[in-house]
Amino acid sequence: MDAVDATVCSPSSKTCVGSDLHSCSSDGLTDTVTTCGIDCVSGACLTVSEMAAGYAFTCARLSDGTIRCWGLNNDGQLGDGSTTEHLKPTPVPGIASAVQLSLGNSHTCARLAGGDLRCWGWNLFGQLGDGTTTSRSSPTAISGLTGTTTVACGVSHSCAIAAGTAYCWGRNFFGQLGDGTTTDRASPKAIAGFATVIEIAAGAAHTCAASGTGTVKCTGANGSGQLGDGTTTSSLVPVIASGITTAAGVGAGELSSLALLSDGTARGWGSGGVGDGSWSTRTTSVAVLLVTSATQISLVSQADHACARKSDGTIYCWGKNSSGQLGDGTTTDSATPEAVSTGASGVAVGRSHTCAWSGEKAWCWGWNSNGQLGDGTKTDRASAKPVVW
Repeated sequence: MDAVDATVCSPSSKTCVGSDLHSCSSDGLTDTVTTCGIDCVSGACLTVSEMAAGYAFTCARLSDGTIRCWGLNNDGQLGDGSTTEHLKPTPVPGIASAVQLSLGNSHTCARLAGGDLRCWGWNLFGQLGDGTTTSRSSPTAISGLTGTTTVACGVSHSCAIAAGTAYCWGRNFFGQLGDGTTTDRASPKAIAGFATVIEIAAGAAHTCAASGTGTVKCTGANGSGQLGDGTTTSSLVPVIASGITTAAGVGAGELSSLALLSDGTARGWGSGGVGDGSWSTRTTSVAVLLVTSATQISLVSQADHACARKSDGTIYCWGKNSSGQLGDGTTTDSATPEAVSTGASGVAVGRSHTCAWSGEKAWCWGWNSNGQLGDGTKTDRASAKPVVW
């Protein structure tokens, strides 16, 4: 038998058979089979590129540009065309080139390669941006906005950046859109006060954005000092968050805000525990303790806790912990950041749950009322539990 007859597979090929990856040696004599943790697509095992968490649901963006979601689905926020909750990750049909995710209270937005947006879920205030107030259980295109570089979902409003300008839409009762009015918007509106911005975050009823010059501006509700301007007076237009000059990222929660600085430290302001070791309300920014060399912060619209990922993959979390959302094995609140996980590529904070990921693996902890932890149960977890793909 000659060498050609002896081959068992196509030399140097990689093929998928179900969730198994077949890797053929260069001489075609050895077929190595690896069972992928998530799935096998186009000759590669899928990995987790990003996760985002909402009120009681979670989504993951995978390495092939697809999205899978799980948990509460009463408003169609999982995007699978139904309103049925899922205890495990479920594909979102029609999304194949996602490059970013953001989750609100009950709606989801995805930014696609090229900058187009798709949103789905609850739409009572026009937060999907499709020109209507009709909720959608499948992805819908955003009206008149292309070339976006980031998207952010709040409780009932959304924002995006295109060519350095911020656009916002949805509920505006507290001035969270920043357009000088309290008029809800069902389509994106350019916000003059958010110019030359590089990052934007939508909170429960306020919005913050970091500019290319390192400053942060916020707009909307301010009863807890979440705008960071030294007052508790709400504003219909963006105001400067004092004491921040080197912002590289920003987060907005229920009653607080957070900025990641270019040196890897973080500053917080508002109420509910901003990471400075106290529960005091802060109307101007204060340093977050123990967070150094951070590469990511996570604080979302309805969250009562926050997390940061350091460059070595360690995750620090702080704030409320009634459901174990800090991941330290307890349900004790902590005003000081605690190291709760290692080896993570990223972290995502939800209302009262948290998720992290690395490669093919993802793990979640905290509140699990609707299966938002993705482990196939509805049991709360005070420490990390793997997502079951």
